[in-house]
This record gives sequence, structure tokens and C-alpha cells, in this order.
Amino acid sequence: MRRKNAFWMIAMAVIVGILLSACYGEPEGSSAPGAAVPDAPGVHTEYDGVYLSVGSVKTGDEGQKIFSLVWNNETPQLMCFGHMYSIEYRDGDEWKDVSVEDHFFFTVARLLYPESTLGWSYSTQGFDLSRPGTYRLRCQFSRENGGPTYNTWIEFEV
Repeated sequence: MRRKNAFWMIAMAVIVGILLSACYGEPEGSSAPGAAVPDAPGVHTEYDGVYLSVGSVKTGDEGQKIFSLVWNNETPQLMCFGHMYSIEYRDGDEWKDVSVEDHFFFTVARLLYPESTLGWSYSTQGFDLSRPGTYRLRCQFSRENGGPTYNTWIEFEV
């Protein structure tokens, strides 16, 4: 029985190691980060060619908004992103986090293949959107071999 448990623990460690190494190895070369995605108001990125776009916005059972977003990768690079995101309110020239509870996110990386898209959903549950104004849903991503992390976000009005 102990040998079976040890086998499965080793197998899981190998799988986790493979997943993590896909996103956090040595960087290969560099690519010039950019500013905003042209012709996409409310959609921004710090890395040209990788950005979020809105697929749809629905209202959940508890009144929260559920954003079905599309991760876009127009580069020849393999990128990765995690489950973590934040929602922030624009207060003058500053963005302020509007979390009302601690969020727990898995750190498993999602791969965003070169010249591809991938859908992902994000909820406003656990965030205070009671003030009228501009908000943003912000996510981070990096190149497959690590290096710096970049932000991409969509802005929306309440």
C-alpha cells in the first residue's frame, strides 16, 4: 500500500514539475513590450500582441457579473497565465483594488500557444463594484520560459 502511495506522490511531483517548468524556465531572447492594443478601446496590454478581449458578460445567480474573456496571442511566443486576477477602481490617476475578501487562486499555469486564442471566465463576486465609475479586470502573464510578468486588462463602466 505504501509503495502505491509513494508512486502516486512521485507521479504528481513530476507532473507539477513539468507544468511549472513550462512557464518558469530560462528566458529565451526578448521581445519588445508595447502599450495598448490598437483599435480596441478599453483593452490594454504591456506586451504587444498578447491581450484580453470580451467575449460576453452575463449576470450570475447571485447578481455578480461573469466576464467570458478571450486571451489573444498574436505573437510567435508560447505564453502562460494563471488563474489570479484583480478588479480595480480608477480613483483619479490611481487604480485601487476593490477586493472585499481574500481570494484563493490555484497557481497552475495555462498555456497560450502562439497565434491562438483561449477563452476564460472571471467573476466579480468578492469585489465591491458599488461606486459608479471606471473599473478594470487585470491579469498577469509571462513568456513560457519565465522572465518578467506583464499585465493585460479590460476596462468597464459601472
